[in-house]
Amino acid sequence: MTLIYNVQIYSNAGVLQSYITDYESLGISRQCSSVDGLKFTLPSSSPSAQYITYGAYVIVYRKNDALGIAESIEFSGIIRSIVQVVSSIRSLQVTAVGMMALLGDRIIAWTSKLANRSLFTASPAETIIKTLFNYNIGSLATTAQGRILSGVITGMSTSASSGAGTALTLDCSMKPLFTTMQETAITGGGDIDLLYTAPASWSLVWYTGQRGTDRTATVILSVPTGTIQELIISTERVQDFNTVVIGGAGVNKARIYATRPATLPTGLNSREIYSDAKSTGNVSTASMQQQGTVLIQKQNRRRVTYRAKLLQNGALRYGRDYFLGDLVTIRDNNTNVTQKVQGVTLAFTSRGEESIDVILSAV
Repeated sequence: MTLIYNVQIYSNAGVLQSYITDYESLGISRQCSSVDGLKFTLPSSSPSAQYITYGAYVIVYRKNDALGIAESIEFSGIIRSIVQVVSSIRSLQVTAVGMMALLGDRIIAWTSKLANRSLFTASPAETIIKTLFNYNIGSLATTAQGRILSGVITGMSTSASSGAGTALTLDCSMKPLFTTMQETAITGGGDIDLLYTAPASWSLVWYTGQRGTDRTATVILSVPTGTIQELIISTERVQDFNTVVIGGAGVNKARIYATRPATLPTGLNSREIYSDAKSTGNVSTASMQQQGTVLIQKQNRRRVTYRAKLLQNGALRYGRDYFLGDLVTIRDNNTNVTQKVQGVTLAFTSRGEESIDVILSAV
């Protein structure tokens, strides 16, 4: 059996409307702890065209039984853009976003300094993330609970926190919900995703460490073994920094400052930047330090990057031998480097042609 992308359209009430089999092209972009994207083109004459409406749900399954790739969901999300192209043949260009985009529609609409709503003190990252979710988009995001306006989306849920992740301090009233959850996951040592569980139902999931599995012992990628077509190793330190000064409350000589990292570089090794904590509301010392830590962690990941054009062959295939969020090994001149499968883009045409680009990142 050949490779199959099964596209399903649901109403926003979760009722199956159509199986799309006559799309002309399809592309999916996925990133850990970020918003997935889907684009596909469909003839306007398609029987499914009537169901392509703003807000409709789209689920895409991918499988290839002949290659041992089991059926799995590659995308679940909501239609946000429809473009009609009129020429000799009318067509629809459809763009959908993963359900994590709904987190971007919310702010943390709780009054300032409210414990365990807009202010968290030495709380596990998982607990912070799931509390923010429950009280800003989940079933507890109501004015009766104290939120400034109702933010409930029916069908959104998450399991109870196990208390995983680094203990963090966070002051986040009126901040964007999604970016706050993303940064908490980065600092807290994990990944997040909003997974499809049933029609019109999604569950927020926390992954300690990383979304996927540690496959560094079994997935070893290199040019000599034919699993990498081209490997580009970039060391980018032109605009690098390794020291952050964070400005907090107060003015002039009375203003409070913090620095990161805990052990500061000196002399030629010190490359400094400034970050304003007043504008972000992170005015406690612990929150200021955490803001600096997030900046340094993000910069550390940018310094040395491995861009590999991975080959999909009998030895190693995406969706069978490794998956989004997995840890894998890149081998170059007998040097092994652990990388995370941070993202993947997939393109598929009506002729059955598929291309895959895997995005790696430092751990």
